[in-house]
Amino acid sequence: MRGLRIFVSLLIIPACFCQGAWALGKTTVDPNTLPQKQQKDIWQSDSRLTQTVTYEARRKTVLSIMNDLTNMTGVTLHTGYNSKDWQVRDRKMLIFAKVMPLKDLMQSVARVMKFQWTRSESQPYTYRIYMDRRTLLDAEGQAYRAEQKYNEMLVRKREALADRLSGLSGLNPTQLENLRADNPYLYTLAKTGMANPLSQLFQQLPEARNAFVSCNSYYVPASQLPESLQQTAIDLVKGMSAINSIADSEQLLPDNLEDMLDQISIRLAPSDDGWLTSDPRLQTFVLGTLNVKWPQEGQSATEYGFPLLDPDSSLGKGMGNYLADALNGDLDPTQSGWSFTIFSKELESGDFGEEKVEHKEKYAELEKEISPAGPNDDKNEIRYKSKEEVIARIAEMTGMNVISDYLGESGFDYASSTKTITFNTFIDGFAKTFDCNWWKSGSVLEFRDRYWFKKRSKQIPEEYLEKWRKFYKLTGTLNIDNLSEMATLAGEEERYNINIKNDEVLDNGSMHGAIYWQIDTLRFYASLDDKQRNAVVSQDGLKQDTLSEQQMSLLSKAAYIDDPAKPIVLSVSGQPATSQSGKSTAQMLAQAQVDKQSLYQQAYGTVRLMLWTPKYEPPKKEEQANDKK
Repeated sequence: MRGLRIFVSLLIIPACFCQGAWALGKTTVDPNTLPQKQQKDIWQSDSRLTQTVTYEARRKTVLSIMNDLTNMTGVTLHTGYNSKDWQVRDRKMLIFAKVMPLKDLMQSVARVMKFQWTRSESQPYTYRIYMDRRTLLDAEGQAYRAEQKYNEMLVRKREALADRLSGLSGLNPTQLENLRADNPYLYTLAKTGMANPLSQLFQQLPEARNAFVSCNSYYVPASQLPESLQQTAIDLVKGMSAINSIADSEQLLPDNLEDMLDQISIRLAPSDDGWLTSDPRLQTFVLGTLNVKWPQEGQSATEYGFPLLDPDSSLGKGMGNYLADALNGDLDPTQSGWSFTIFSKELESGDFGEEKVEHKEKYAELEKEISPAGPNDDKNEIRYKSKEEVIARIAEMTGMNVISDYLGESGFDYASSTKTITFNTFIDGFAKTFDCNWWKSGSVLEFRDRYWFKKRSKQIPEEYLEKWRKFYKLTGTLNIDNLSEMATLAGEEERYNINIKNDEVLDNGSMHGAIYWQIDTLRFYASLDDKQRNAVVSQDGLKQDTLSEQQMSLLSKAAYIDDPAKPIVLSVSGQPATSQSGKSTAQMLAQAQVDKQSLYQQAYGTVRLMLWTPKYEPPKKEEQANDKK
């Protein structure tokens, strides 16, 4: 699937710079603190725990951290109930500790991660960190309740959008201009002609509206629509083409679309298919995706997607303003994307995270005034791109030990004023931006993601990640088996952000495009057994009558099937990661492959699937090290 993939910049303004309250209940102590009564005795009678350590960990797994500390101190620290407890062993952390007693560091890690420690009965004592079953069940319960609240909110917003579409048809020029000022996202739907056919689809096909409202998928080929809705499908193609022409070059539609209904399809997806929901709080603004597949002039059918957004949200208005300007020729030709600003108050309704720690009394030692700007920072505003970057800066500026969990990055920047502010204000702003709780325990600042219980369920075992890293570095690419595994395990944006984004090896080259721009083909391949996989890459191909109903459904999303007798042939090619200008060449190659697919179908009479694989590019520091060797 292809879609309107325009560069998006997000800026969240935390409440410390604009007054606004958070919706969830507040507590003045760390929520769900570890039960200390049963833990006290394990810290007695072991003088080794008083030794101090200076240690730094950036996005390291708990297993790696415990192994490092074991080697540094001589104290054996085990991780998880056993070697298969990957949801404890593979959780990642950020640690900046200087001359910190080992016992304090161990206790801090447990508090932040909601883990517990146990000790062997005999000396020399060994220690094991784990998540007790009660905490595990509580985490799963929190995740379930948050998901329920999230879905209930989306149902209300989807119903409202479906109702509002019906009022967007037949607007005169004055009404359209008024709508552009009031709601640019709805204006875009009306201006491109998408609002009316989408409204007709919902009105005349109750099953389509019900699927959209209830957060389910819906798929229908245009040829199977009632005759009264077949023109509606063609109108959706025209509207989607108008919108996608903003991001891509102008698209030439065949003159006889009405004769190609068997190549046109409509698919409603409950999520955004992996490009906007990079932060749990943003997900309440993304109501789903409208996907339309149609044949272009001289080419086979291609599916395009458009996000259905909450039109009243900052996200909807930001995209709407960009598209409205583009449609009316008012877009700055030097503009490469669009941005929007979210104030913390707007995120209240979508906040289903852990109960927020409220600091009614400021920490006296953090009331020192500072200027956050460093010697290389912009003198008007500082933008931090990642949680890791800010945590490191906090440790540097405060001189304190800082411990944090790490569950991937959001799409937000933290914009801090360069004016003199206190440490308390700076840290509060960061915590609101990246949605984490923080507290001070002795000389340690501790941070925990407020959605840890939800994000931990999105983890991928480290053994998969390490397997992919090794293969990628060794061969310089990933094969189709690797990519299909990634599409299965990291096939939604939140999983990608938690596990792959910012990974020094995997977040490299055109990895994101290799997964998401080919996800339908990869999911089809992942559904095949070994015998079918061997057949689909052979010269003779895979016979369609060997596929299950589910496999055929996946194939129909990946390719146009005009003859059930045609075998399916999958071709895989490599591709350079970047062009000479430094821009991704994935879109160019994807288009070239569409052209190839059409030629292959004509020449060989097969259902031809094409895939390209990413190319690994060594980081600059790695290249420099190799040059020295």
